[in-house]
Amino acid sequence: MEDEAHVPLIADDMKSQVTCCHRKVTRLKLIGICVICTLSVLFITKACIARRWSERTCKFPSSEYNLANDNRKRRLPQSIIIGVKKAGTGALRHFLDLHPDVITASKEPNFFSFRYENGFDWYKSLMPYSSEGQITIEKSSNNFHHEQAPGRTFAFNSTIKLIVVVREPVERAISDYTQRVINNRSRRKFEESVFNFRTGEINREYICIRPSLYHTNLKRWLKYFPLNQIHIVDGENLKRNPYEEIYKVEEFLGLSHQVRREQFVFNATKGFFCFRTSSVVECLRENKGRQHIVVDEEVKARLKRHFRPLNELFFKQIGQRFDWS
Repeated sequence: MEDEAHVPLIADDMKSQVTCCHRKVTRLKLIGICVICTLSVLFITKACIARRWSERTCKFPSSEYNLANDNRKRRLPQSIIIGVKKAGTGALRHFLDLHPDVITASKEPNFFSFRYENGFDWYKSLMPYSSEGQITIEKSSNNFHHEQAPGRTFAFNSTIKLIVVVREPVERAISDYTQRVINNRSRRKFEESVFNFRTGEINREYICIRPSLYHTNLKRWLKYFPLNQIHIVDGENLKRNPYEEIYKVEEFLGLSHQVRREQFVFNATKGFFCFRTSSVVECLRENKGRQHIVVDEEVKARLKRHFRPLNELFFKQIGQRFDWS
């Protein structure tokens, strides 16, 4: 009898332990879920602030947003930033995003240069949603120096507005080379790639030199488009005074001047301007403004001598001059 009396007590004790264990497991699960949710929110927030995701992911509709009256859809671009790579095209795209009537594509299609065979449905699928009255702009910095891009673009839209960002051509080439080295796409020294080892002449076909041949590349576009349909942005001034260059682009696109000077905030650590959206100051990605690979001064001087007459041809071509001395 005494043994039987202890059976319920033992059972109760076991039940209590199981319940306690279950509570601990449930509590741990709850803590784990909270940690995962918190990390997810932080990850998404960081990605949106760094502008690695499109505005469709990061922007939420306001309380007045009415889905029934929404006329947003993907539209083919009315303007294209066609180049030049490593001259400030990425900064220009982000700065134009400050304008409420401009919607920019987050991905770089390079459709008219390297992906034309993908077709216009694919091209349109990369465009952001926009409303009537907004201008859709995409950036494809390889278009400028591609031989077939001008004709393809003209066939697509002969009245499209084109934007070209330029900077001192030798520094642009070195910046281009720096990126290729960092991305493990070039192992040869800069001077070995830039100069023809047989003749000693400049290798104009080298991938880092070709985009810097502004006169030659623009001449190809001028066969199809009048100069007043192409806006030239001073990449050096875009870095020093972005407000001035954005003001000119607004005029070129026929937009009201809604981007304000105070939206640009200089970051002394990075050495370039960041931009203010609402109460948040955002900067370009960390790889922007990085130090170039050191190139021998004699090599740079030789390149600059080569580009000097080409720059003069370009200045006459566009009817304006930049201080690239």
